[in-house]
Amino acid sequence: MSNEESAEIALDSVELHRAFAREIDRSFSMTYGLGGGFVLMVMVTIVIIALIIGLISSPATWMIALTAGLVALFVVRSRINKKRSKLRVQVEQYCAINDLNVESLRTHFAAENLYPYFSALFEQRALER
Repeated sequence: MSNEESAEIALDSVELHRAFAREIDRSFSMTYGLGGGFVLMVMVTIVIIALIIGLISSPATWMIALTAGLVALFVVRSRINKKRSKLRVQVEQYCAINDLNVESLRTHFAAENLYPYFSALFEQRALER
C-alpha cells in the first residue's frame, strides 16, 4: 500500500466523522451566541430602565451599564470555558472509541475552515482555567 493510498484511506475515515464535528461546532457556536446575547441583553436592559426613569443622560447610568456588561462577560467566559472542557472531553472520548487521532481530526476540519468553533475547542489560552 502506497503513501497516497493510506492517506486517502485516512482521509475517508475522517470524513465519516463530519456529522460529529458539525454537531460539536454547532453546540459550541450556540454557547458563544447565547453568551453574547446575554451580555447585550444585560446592557440594553439597564439603558432601557434608565430611559424609563429619565436618567439616560447621567454618566452613572453608562458606568453601571458598562460595569454590568463586563461582569456579564466574565460570567459568560467562565460558562464558555466549562462548555469547552466538556466538549473537549466528549471529542477525546469519541476519538478513543473510534480509534481516531484527535489532532488529525482537528487539523483535517481546520484546513477546510468549515467548522471554526470545532477548531477553537482545541486552542490553548494563556489564562485558561
